[in-house]
Amino acid sequence: GVSPCGVWAMKSNHPDGTDIKSSMEAYYQVYADTRKWVLNEWIDYICPQVYWEINHSTAPFKPIVEWWNKLVANVDVDLYIGIAAYRGTSAAAYKDPAEIKAQLDYMDKMQNVDGAVFFSYKNLKNNTAGVKDTVTSRYGKGSTSTFEPIEPETPVVGDSTDIVLAYTTYTVSNDTENHFILG
Repeated sequence: GVSPCGVWAMKSNHPDGTDIKSSMEAYYQVYADTRKWVLNEWIDYICPQVYWEINHSTAPFKPIVEWWNKLVANVDVDLYIGIAAYRGTSAAAYKDPAEIKAQLDYMDKMQNVDGAVFFSYKNLKNNTAGVKDTVTSRYGKGSTSTFEPIEPETPVVGDSTDIVLAYTTYTVSNDTENHFILG
């Protein structure tokens, strides 16, 4: 799998692009045709870095996630959305824990979103802008959560309710079927 820029192309530049005002475009600026990779099932998962807040003026979170959700609808490619936990140190919207909660709530409405990837591990571990509390309260249902080393041969993406952090796992007890990775 790959983790490309959040926007493949804008509709103003390509008829199959996302209908937003402005953004870096993977297709035109880094020559990554991730749409083609998904449609041809050349990858098993994709994790677009959707690092904008819900009310961003030119690249809002929702239409970007909707575009990816539709793209993977009829293919065998898992979709994980990259969440900007690191922005809790710099962007006003992300300093409020409600931003990431609202993003996760919105993703729950998308039929083809398989989970979230939070960047970065450091920000989760340090609970930047309450991101660890948000994840724990949402998926832990009041359970205790721990950071524990795991063996390097452990798969990074698996069918579990653990949140995998490279070679560290953040575990919460829950009944959800969502999958999480933190980078």
